[in-house]
Amino acid sequence: MYLLEPTNANLMKTPFLVASVLAALAAGSLLAQESAPQPVPALPRFLPTRAAAAPMQAATPQAPQPLAPSVAAPELVYVDPATGLPVPTKVKRFDLDFPGGGPADFIRVVSEARGKPVNAIIPDDLADTRLPEMHLKQVTVPQLFEALEAASHKMMMYKTGSYFAVPNREVYDYSQQETTFGFRTKGPVNDDSIWTFHYEKPNLPPESAPARVVRFYQLGPYLDAYKFDDITTAIQTGWKMLGETSPPTMNFHKETKLLIAVGEPAQLQIIEEVLSQLATAPKPKTPSRLGSPRPTPQVQVPPLPPPAPAQ
Repeated sequence: MYLLEPTNANLMKTPFLVASVLAALAAGSLLAQESAPQPVPALPRFLPTRAAAAPMQAATPQAPQPLAPSVAAPELVYVDPATGLPVPTKVKRFDLDFPGGGPADFIRVVSEARGKPVNAIIPDDLADTRLPEMHLKQVTVPQLFEALEAASHKMMMYKTGSYFAVPNREVYDYSQQETTFGFRTKGPVNDDSIWTFHYEKPNLPPESAPARVVRFYQLGPYLDAYKFDDITTAIQTGWKMLGETSPPTMNFHKETKLLIAVGEPAQLQIIEEVLSQLATAPKPKTPSRLGSPRPTPQVQVPPLPPPAPAQ
């Protein structure tokens, strides 16, 4: 064995050899990776559809599974305003035939129909409210009261004031407001809920009696052609046809031929209209005064002279 002493030339060749060896190793690893087989990605697995799985199930019968007990769904769901969570409730259904009547009669019929009393409060001032006739099948108390309130909606006209557009003719101002009535409750709805009867309508002031006035009518120009009784009969006929239950009172003053009437201004308008029509009517050919016929003149025939004596 020979020992070589390191020289400057050998020292310069050493780094070059190391670099060549590293390059050869790197190239070999790349060729090994390219030649190695790549793994095939797994395809997605699809579950068979219900139609495709049917033959498989038919071929491999399975033991019947026990059915879960059915749970009846609640008929109503109440949302608690404090928590915002639904609160299921349970109410009974029944048939109802109500002929119409007051709120107390309605609650009595509903209690008998469902077989349990209904908790209801009816104010005294609303006890005379008229409820419509009802014939319903398989309803609950909340459904019944909701339908009643919906059917009671209507527009109400009421008088708010009046003014005189022309002399002796009064004109009225009117307003309208929606009215409704029914039963309401608060809290969760169940068979023990407490219902209160209400009636939403305008709060009108009590109507005061219309003012009564006195009027005077001169009948002198009319009595030459018509009887006093005929004139008053025409006036009273107009009041009767209007349905006046309290017509004005009339009195005739013979010395001045004045008709004195006391009543409401609208009622006394009939007298003015009758007299205005009589003024335009043609006068009869044989007028009478105060209704008495004129006397027929008597014609007196002088007696014949006695006959002359015979010759």
